[in-house]
Formats: sequence, C-alpha cells, structure tokens
Amino acid sequence: MRNRPIFQKLKSRLIRTVTIFTERQSQILISLFPKNLNKLISLLQKTNPYLDYDIAYFQYGKNVEHGIYDAYDNVALLMGQKPAIKNCQILPAGKYLTAYHVGHWNTIGETYERMLNYKKQHQLKTSDLYIEYDVVNNFITKNENEFVTKVEVAIIE
Repeated sequence: MRNRPIFQKLKSRLIRTVTIFTERQSQILISLFPKNLNKLISLLQKTNPYLDYDIAYFQYGKNVEHGIYDAYDNVALLMGQKPAIKNCQILPAGKYLTAYHVGHWNTIGETYERMLNYKKQHQLKTSDLYIEYDVVNNFITKNENEFVTKVEVAIIE
C-alpha cells in the first residue's frame, strides 16, 4: 500500500463538521477533541440512530505544502445519505487523488509527500481540503504498524 497515489471517482458525500480548537487553544486539544467529537456523534445518533458514517479529519493545503501534517483543528462525519440535522455540507462527487498510509499517524507526512510529488509530476490541480479517515485503527488492531489511513483530495479539472 505504500506505492503511488491512485485516482478514485467518488460519489458526493454529506459532511457535518465541528471546529475542535483554534490555534491559541492548541494546548487543550486532548480535552476538547473527544468532547466536541462526542457532541457531533451524539447529535447525529439522536436524529438518525441507524445512519452510517465515517469520522474524517481535515488538513489544509497551505499546511500540507509547508510540511505541517498534524494541524487537526476540524473533524467531520462523512455520511452517504442526508441526516435529519441542518447545516450539512456536501463534498462534491468527482475525481479524487487518493493515497493510503500504513502505520501510526505521526508518520503520515510520508504519504502527504508522496501525494505532493505525484501532483507535481503530473501537474495536477487539487482543492485545498485534504480529507483523512481511518480504514484500520485501534478498534481493529492494537498494533500501530497495522493502522491504515486513507487520504484524499479532490482534483480540479
């Protein structure tokens, strides 16, 4: 899974986001993150108890291009169908550059660097929003070397 990024044609997906912390509040990330994520999941489960979702994290292109791969200040729930809550946004359907990172998230920079190199070599223009979500995490394995994270960014044509 550590080879070059791939293209995927994805359907549109609905997202509901919450800001976890601002830069000034970054010292309290550990306490705010679970609290805000739980609020978001509780809201969804209250209105749509059987709705499937993935938890996703955003990285912004300006950070990625400067080698900052851990600026986790937003979390989102990706849903395949519209929930009964307001303020959902839609991730557009389209072509996405997709890469998989195997291992602990603190080495995810390697995957972003592969994506950036691929974009440069193939002269691709992409959106500024990189989306990460777990494929294999600590609910599936306790071995951090077996974690798999999917990273995707929309290609602008």
